[in-house]
Amino acid sequence: MKTKTKIVAFLIAAFMLLPIVVACASPEAPAAPYVPEEPVQLFETPTPRPQPVETPEPEEEPEEEEYEEAPEDYLDMPQRGVWDGRLYENEFLGLRFVLPIGWTALNDDEITDAVGAGAAYAGVFAAAIHTDMMAINLQTGESVTIIYERVPENVSLEQVVQMAANGVVIIGGEVIHIPETTTIGPNEFNSFVSVIEVMGLFAVSQQFIGLFDDHMVAIQVGFLYDGVSEIDDDTVLNILTMFSDLSDPAPEIDEIEVSEVLLGTWKWDWDDSYVYIFLPDGTGTRGFPAEIEEFLWFAYDDHLVINNVESWTFTIDDNVLTIDSRQVPGLIFSYIYSP
Repeated sequence: MKTKTKIVAFLIAAFMLLPIVVACASPEAPAAPYVPEEPVQLFETPTPRPQPVETPEPEEEPEEEEYEEAPEDYLDMPQRGVWDGRLYENEFLGLRFVLPIGWTALNDDEITDAVGAGAAYAGVFAAAIHTDMMAINLQTGESVTIIYERVPENVSLEQVVQMAANGVVIIGGEVIHIPETTTIGPNEFNSFVSVIEVMGLFAVSQQFIGLFDDHMVAIQVGFLYDGVSEIDDDTVLNILTMFSDLSDPAPEIDEIEVSEVLLGTWKWDWDDSYVYIFLPDGTGTRGFPAEIEEFLWFAYDDHLVINNVESWTFTIDDNVLTIDSRQVPGLIFSYIYSP
């Protein structure tokens, strides 16, 4: 289950990254790819003829080519933002972000996998992408990503926005330009909305783009849409309220209380061979006797989160704990309390 839900997380993040991945890999790409109607053969295929066998003369070893190294300042990226619990602060951009309850902040390895998945799907090389942070809600598919990219001095903000929009069109997505600028933290950003269909889902993302000290900064705020449910028009606006200016007082962050009702040992109701143990410090163990796994957990209301990845709805009735996955419909287990 842990591996499966992490794959879901990577796919969500990868879908949101596609426009910037493609734009950075193809900065001069046209608004739409050119595909010829019929294949064109430039030369006639010659008739093969027998060729005499000649003994090749020994080749001289080629001289090593000297490559001009990129200027050091070109490779420099702004100082990364820092996570402290649920609080993310970025001095370069002068902003902070409060991770909503139920969201997960991806670590560097997970971010690398997500960027790679997006690049592989688009068929491009994404070494130029510098992802500062990425956070997602596994249940809803809502996400926030901050990306840096070094750009030439003569590139304007309008050109950078158009490059990113072209990246959406190249992979078959739709673009809706937003004429107004948006303030995030202390800065103004231009933006557009991208809609990309992937594997039967729609990745809807508003790309907020700005130029800072020869760096493109893209703050992506998005969510997944199944094409059937009603879209909440305030989804992006609600997520943006989690940002604030570093010069403003730091917000008070509600602590997540460990639900005491889950503390203790719970045995699978089928044959009690699989056991959950929830400890007061937010750690626990689970598994069969020969295969025990340690995990982290927290719970609030009827929501149980394990390893910041798994999301369950739980109920307790007559000492029977039932967990119902919020990510995989129909995945339900019950466990009996064992004093």
